[in-house]
Amino acid sequence: MASRPSVRTILWLIGIGFVLHEAEEWNLVSWLAANFEPAPGFSDRDARTLLVLFALLGIFFTAISLHFLSLRASLLALLPLFVAVVFGNALTHIVWFLSFGGGYAPGVVTAALLIVPLVIYLLIRVIRERLVSPLFVLPLLVAAILQPIGAALAGRSLSGWQVALQHFGSGLGRYCGVRPNRSFADRPPPSRNLVESDKKARQEAPPRSASNKVITGGGR
Repeated sequence: MASRPSVRTILWLIGIGFVLHEAEEWNLVSWLAANFEPAPGFSDRDARTLLVLFALLGIFFTAISLHFLSLRASLLALLPLFVAVVFGNALTHIVWFLSFGGGYAPGVVTAALLIVPLVIYLLIRVIRERLVSPLFVLPLLVAAILQPIGAALAGRSLSGWQVALQHFGSGLGRYCGVRPNRSFADRPPPSRNLVESDKKARQEAPPRSASNKVITGGGR
């Protein structure tokens, strides 16, 4: 009979899964712009700065906790992150997938195949082995479930916490010296005068003369 993975191994797998999840979200902004109204006030550079920061913080916090703390202390440190934040975000991606007709949404693959099953398995092990109190886990689960509920109620509008996260990412990008890049919401539509002048130029262009055509076929 194959031995079960240790709880520490599961925590490591969730930390690695979180990094992969952030990588899968690399092109999230264009998907948000195509599916939400108004378009997010959030540029690709802002989003990617935030994704890299979260991935680094997540894996470093996981490594430090598991290296320096006991198993119980590691769980007390990591469960708020993995359940209330990472698990809740993964559920939100699944809600988006179902709400928008089952089309691919950046982050849904790692959410459904890695984050959700690993966190559920971790919680089952933690409760069965009495490593932490269920009273500690329950508020974290409530916080996680509120995220997809908020996303479902918001429909095609970003929820309040998602807008706040956008502002944080924009400020972080400026603080880190990332060159400003206009968000989708700030990008104006093509100028009407420019479109009309281009159309007029095409209409006034002289037709090609027959002498400019190249005739092929052996010169008969």
